[in-house]
Amino acid sequence: VALLPPVVHPQKQLAARGQLELAGPFEDQSGGLLLLKAGSQEEAEALAAQDPFVLAGSSEPVVRAMTLSCPENGHLGFG
Repeated sequence: VALLPPVVHPQKQLAARGQLELAGPFEDQSGGLLLLKAGSQEEAEALAAQDPFVLAGSSEPVVRAMTLSCPENGHLGFG
């Protein structure tokens, strides 16, 4: 919890650049999730590596690509 204020500023920067879709802690306080927009796996990994929880050594990033289901791509029957 002591890291929360330092986390807010980097997340606001990501959001301002259009790279943060959503973020939040898990209810059981075991970690959290950032849904990032990145041009490549490498870019996403670099962004995740700069997370204050990762830099403090209290978290290990897990970066996975996903396909968004939305009307624009007709995925899973949308569109």
